[in-house]
Amino acid sequence: LVGEVEFRSWTSDRIIRHASFQGLREDKPAEEVVQEKPKRAESEAKPGGKPAKTSAGAAKTSIKLSHPDKLLWPDEKVSKQDLLEHYALVWPRMEQFVVNRPLSLVRAPDGIHGQRFFQKHASPGMSDKIARMKDPTDGEEILYIKDFDGLAALVQYGVVEVHIWGSTIDALEKPDQII
Repeated sequence: LVGEVEFRSWTSDRIIRHASFQGLREDKPAEEVVQEKPKRAESEAKPGGKPAKTSAGAAKTSIKLSHPDKLLWPDEKVSKQDLLEHYALVWPRMEQFVVNRPLSLVRAPDGIHGQRFFQKHASPGMSDKIARMKDPTDGEEILYIKDFDGLAALVQYGVVEVHIWGSTIDALEKPDQII
């Protein structure tokens, strides 16, 4: 039997996420079933690993990436530079949701197939573009960003997921949004 399933993505353990059964496929023999790989859009695909050009409205940064060609998502061939360019393009919409909000981070310095870890407090060697404030409850340094340079510094630091708090740094105990 061959079943057709739509889904959102694959997990790192090769399990499909948010699956939806679409029906049986009597027209397709099981031997022809293979895992499909998404094709990159023409405008995104750049031969030789050259970075894609950003549009005129994209955010600019003073942060220089070390190893911009390092693949964070090797299966999809997404590098640090690609992630930074994506953020530059979406920054006009993203900015209001991340600036001056405490952050929790998922870092994957060796890409998503390497070790990943959760971080919500400052650590030695972090760029000064990643802002810090003392948590009034425990005295630990909470991380936040003030501008696009802060987000670019997170990319440089190997951050693959940025999770915001529902509150701002000015009112930690008074959330103003829910996601």
